[in-house]
Parts: sequence; C-alpha cells; structure tokens
Amino acid sequence: MAICNVFECYCIFIAVLWHTNRQNGKTVRLIFKDIHFVEGLKNYCKIHTSNGVYITHGSMKQIEESFPGDEFIRIHKSTIISVYSIKYLTGQEVCLVGDRYFPIGETFRDKVKNFVSVRLLAFA
Repeated sequence: MAICNVFECYCIFIAVLWHTNRQNGKTVRLIFKDIHFVEGLKNYCKIHTSNGVYITHGSMKQIEESFPGDEFIRIHKSTIISVYSIKYLTGQEVCLVGDRYFPIGETFRDKVKNFVSVRLLAFA
C-alpha cells in the first residue's frame, strides 16, 4: 500500500486480489473520499467503496495506519469506517449512509466518543 497526494486529492494504491468489476490482479488507486468502510478478514481487508468492493492482502492495523486519522476511525477489531459515510451513531453502534449498521467494540468506545466529541457542534 502506498499513499500519495494527487492534485490535492488524497488516495491510496492497493494490490487488488478480487474486485466486483473484475479488476483482479491489478494495482488500483482508491480515493479516500470514495471509501465507505473496511472489513477485516484475517490477513485480508475488504474495502467497500462507491465503485465496488475490493479485497486486498493486509491487516486492519496496516490499513488503519495508512488511512488518514481525521477521515477514518476504527470502531471494532474488524471495522474501520469513513466519517463521511456516518449517518448517525449511538453508544453501541454506527449507522452509515445506506443503512449499514456496525457495532462499536467495547475497547473502541472511548476512542469513538473522543473522536466525535472533538467534532461535535454545540448549539445554545
């Protein structure tokens, strides 16, 4: 995986093992804003984007370290979500646009709470 800044549009290059549009075996550029969430599958990651689903070799830790921390947050041992895809959240789960629900892991709850509180707008 490699990160680059192309025309001020952040992206990542990944080696694709499987893709819904048959781009298997290619190295593709994914723009961070197009990524909705990532699911961990042992030694592989399933990256859900606006352009389909990509499977690549790598750990969730590698993905988490490669993605920008202000745009993505790990909410579970097997889930990283894009803040741009969040519809709403509770203390127990996150709902993404498209009504996909993900539980917030107990070990990640404080991290999610702090992440949200920094970005929370207070209205008087």
